[in-house]
Amino acid sequence: AVRSTVPGGYAAWDGTSMACPQVAGMAALALASHPAILAAPRDAGRVDALETVLLGAARPLGGGAAYEGSGALR
Repeated sequence: AVRSTVPGGYAAWDGTSMACPQVAGMAALALASHPAILAAPRDAGRVDALETVLLGAARPLGGGAAYEGSGALR
């Protein structure tokens, strides 16, 4: 239930269409706060470093990995 703008106002929807913009925004914030990762070559190593930062910022919500993956980014 991610609250976001929808045609006509706001609604709480779920699914990858709602989660993807959240993760993309967090990835942008992570890159901005980790200049070494931002400056690294665009390769698998950079992706791994960014993933490590994002997973480190995730906190379980109590629903289990099968339901929520690594949890919510904070």
